[in-house]
Amino acid sequence: MGLCGAISTVTRDFDLRSRCLLVPEGPAEWEIIENDGSSTPFDLSFEDACELTKHSIEEAKGKGLPWHDEGVMLTPNSQLVKLVTRSQMLRMESVEENTGE
Repeated sequence: MGLCGAISTVTRDFDLRSRCLLVPEGPAEWEIIENDGSSTPFDLSFEDACELTKHSIEEAKGKGLPWHDEGVMLTPNSQLVKLVTRSQMLRMESVEENTGE
């Protein structure tokens, strides 16, 4: 699941928070780090990572490990909603100033 999440992030850019975007200098590189410190590079597509995750979940279920298939609905508190709204307003003001609109 960790690889799937990491690769998903790479395919969607590195948007840390409002108006804070990391821009990579090249494609993502993945390595397997061994106990002795040696490393082996490998390629893994988002689709393959998702399939690997699905397979891992089925294996875990087959071994009797609990897994919840239902989604989790997260609800922001009012302070977070205000903060995001304010950030979006500042962004719009910044765009208007820079484009002269």
